[in-house]
Amino acid sequence: MLGDVRGILGQDGVVGVALRASRRGNAAAGSPPPHHSFRQPEVGTDANHHRPAHHRHHPRRHRGRLPHRLGKFCTGVVAVTALDDTGNPVGLTVGSFSSVSLDPALVAFFVGRHSTTFPKVASSGRFCANILAADQHELGRAFARSGTDKFRGIDWTPATTGSPRLAGAHAWIDCHIDLVQAVGDHDLVVGRVVELGATDTPDPLLFYTSTFHQLTPASPA
Repeated sequence: MLGDVRGILGQDGVVGVALRASRRGNAAAGSPPPHHSFRQPEVGTDANHHRPAHHRHHPRRHRGRLPHRLGKFCTGVVAVTALDDTGNPVGLTVGSFSSVSLDPALVAFFVGRHSTTFPKVASSGRFCANILAADQHELGRAFARSGTDKFRGIDWTPATTGSPRLAGAHAWIDCHIDLVQAVGDHDLVVGRVVELGATDTPDPLLFYTSTFHQLTPASPA
């Protein structure tokens, strides 16, 4: 599977957040760790007394400008899916998905602490990261909303962990949750890869300046 991981996550194996989980045991596909085992203490808040004083008292003048400035950074779009405690599919859209490690094979994403869907994903102990294709912008928009039936009219099949693998996705990565770390107003979620694959869809969906986009070659091949 390592060769497939390199192909889907990139040859260097580290894109964006460079975090390494400390646990390196081999989790069986049907045996995710219990929920309490991967919840870690919060970092990045004033309650953390190990932070330097200049971090604890950093001015908040950038808060209003930060979303606009970070919107200049183009990302892919991933639908994170799972089955809740009743066996119903749940999902949410994230743009902060990243590879973390090749050995062990780990991926990660960030999710806002206000999310009403992620607690259901965390409770399952597993998720499937569906990298959306360029023609799946409506799906990406639907999964970003709260309080709706996100899976209405959506075709999916269960991945190895049982989490929904969405039809037509550009690629998919099935995982057990290895770590949930509170960081500021978000949770960092690290997944241990169980299985992954890609389809023949030509291009991924992109998100830039609060709008979905498609790839345009910078120059003829």
